[in-house]
Amino acid sequence: MVTNMRRTLSYPSRVEVEVKKSIFIGLACPITSSEQAQDFVRNIRSEYKDAKHHVYAWRTSINGSAQKHSDDGEPQGTAGMPVMDVLVRSGIDDAAIVVVRYFGGILLGTGGLARAYSEAAEKAVQAADPIDLVPALSFSVVVDYAQSDKIRYAFEKQGYVVDTKYEDKPIHRVLCKAEDEAVFRQLCLDMTAGDAVITLEGHAEMNISSGAMRGGSGR
Repeated sequence: MVTNMRRTLSYPSRVEVEVKKSIFIGLACPITSSEQAQDFVRNIRSEYKDAKHHVYAWRTSINGSAQKHSDDGEPQGTAGMPVMDVLVRSGIDDAAIVVVRYFGGILLGTGGLARAYSEAAEKAVQAADPIDLVPALSFSVVVDYAQSDKIRYAFEKQGYVVDTKYEDKPIHRVLCKAEDEAVFRQLCLDMTAGDAVITLEGHAEMNISSGAMRGGSGR
């Protein structure tokens, strides 16, 4: 069972949606704090300063849970909340969305506004490639050459990410879910009759759909 999983965005995105000549520009970005979210909103306002509305929503949980949204002059409930709802429905955390509107001269009504802002936000999220991350640990495992292929195969069979460097002895750098630490250590000992030298290199996050590492540190 995967615990402490969080869903966020892979990278920033920008999309455009046209509704009755109004242009809605959806911009999404992964964030790690409320300060970063506020900077993102401020930068978008500066970049699109000729637009009348810069509707936004963001939520984060990494450094304390917080969230905020704004209609930015649109009728109450027609803009900021629909954008926030996209984040909530998608299970996206640690992300910010700004939808910039250029009015096209045709009134959309409250329902039309809500749908347009929601559509722009949804497309921005999709374009930013949502990913599921779990806490992970990075290890180095030093073994004898006679044990190297066997233990590497065992690591890969368990779904661990392995990179091997061949020096005086093979050094396997392994990324596994933090919750699998005990299983990982026992596997190393079992496969080498207790001879493996295991060193914790740092903490990271793992994209559980691809196995890629993200946000490594030497803590």
